[in-house]
Amino acid sequence: MNLFCPICSEPQLKTDNIVSTQCGHIYHRNCIENWLKTSSKSCPTCRTGTNSCNLIKLYFEVDDSKKALVFDEILKKNDEISEELKFLKQEKEKQQQKIINLEQELVESSKKNKKYELQKQLDDKALAGFRSFLKDLEERIVNLTARFDVDKENLKIASKINLNNPSKPLTIGASLKKD
Repeated sequence: MNLFCPICSEPQLKTDNIVSTQCGHIYHRNCIENWLKTSSKSCPTCRTGTNSCNLIKLYFEVDDSKKALVFDEILKKNDEISEELKFLKQEKEKQQQKIINLEQELVESSKKNKKYELQKQLDDKALAGFRSFLKDLEERIVNLTARFDVDKENLKIASKINLNNPSKPLTIGASLKKD
């Protein structure tokens, strides 16, 4: 039977200072006497009127062998809890080390990511430059092709004119100018 004092909530292990009110509730003698001095003159549990003179001293017969069994069980449970605590501390250390390792990996990955991002920006700028250069070349090719076609037509016309009038010298490339 586990008894405890509702005022202080401590187990009533010592049987020499346990008292009961007239309503039957039990307390440590010091706890109930202080209660009655500082609070109302009533039972803290049921509020039935009482005073220090009406307290009844209780005597319990305690079997020490049962206490020893309970104490052994408590020791065994304490050992189990200690082992579990030791295991949990070790597990905590392992997890903390994993966290440290992951944080280091994150820092390294962030550095690599920044490096790759900078390289990507440089590559994007270079690609934009190449695209601009390619566009300029394509425009020059279009212009030169158009001029070539014009010169080709002019050459055909000049050839026909020269065939019709062989006394005039043939001039070729009059429209070809360097860019």
